Amino acid sequence: MGHAGTTAQHQLTGTGVPGQRGRRGMMGVALRAVLILGWTVLLLNGLTQAREASVDDLGRDLAAGSVSAIEVQRPAPGDEVQGSFGLRWDGGVFDSFTRYDYRFRAGVDEAAPLLEQARADGVAVHVVPVGEYGRGEVVTASGWLVRTLGPWVAGVGALVFLAGWLMLASSPQLWLASKWAWFWLLWLLPPLWPVFLLLEPRPLGMSLRLARAGRTPQPLPGLGRRLTGGWALVIGWSIAALLGATGIPLLTGWY
Repeated sequence: MGHAGTTAQHQLTGTGVPGQRGRRGMMGVALRAVLILGWTVLLLNGLTQAREASVDDLGRDLAAGSVSAIEVQRPAPGDEVQGSFGLRWDGGVFDSFTRYDYRFRAGVDEAAPLLEQARADGVAVHVVPVGEYGRGEVVTASGWLVRTLGPWVAGVGALVFLAGWLMLASSPQLWLASKWAWFWLLWLLPPLWPVFLLLEPRPLGMSLRLARAGRTPQPLPGLGRRLTGGWALVIGWSIAALLGATGIPLLTGWY
């Protein structure tokens, strides 16, 4: 467990070449703003990602009358194929996703009776032929951004992810928590990324004022205590465990 450290507060003073310092400061502010936007979009995408479920869950949702739409990957009638195929449905606040077993020669088709029941109940069923897989149409648990723009956005997300960690590693002394504390909190609780980028290494508004004035913040030690790595690990893991019980991908982290 780490010891609580000293909070780095900042005063609006500094020396040097105002123009050069201001340009560097504005670049830093702009990068943080872009990353805040990027992480916000990624988190919204994660929030709309379908939760993992089972074929039995779909049956229960249909029986309860809570399913409004189904999207399913289906082999064409008579296709001698086998495998597991995607099945997604809107059953409330969050979509659900699972895979069903299909084996033509063995006469196994887990989705058939459920789709028949859904159509009888007036539920909209969108069938994506298995043959369309190679042309980009596929049923997945992905969030709205990936479903709308395609899987290539995962590369952009990876850049935002990497840039966030690089900013944490290269930041000057942080004032709310140590770098190790933020590492554990951000790893265990991804929704905290916009919070980190708004507040560290100092609030974004303060950083903007400093940049406009061409000033460099000076640390003033001894004005408070920071959250350290050990406590952050305990707090983050405890909260993540509670949120993980919701089954929502965004809240369960990536650990």
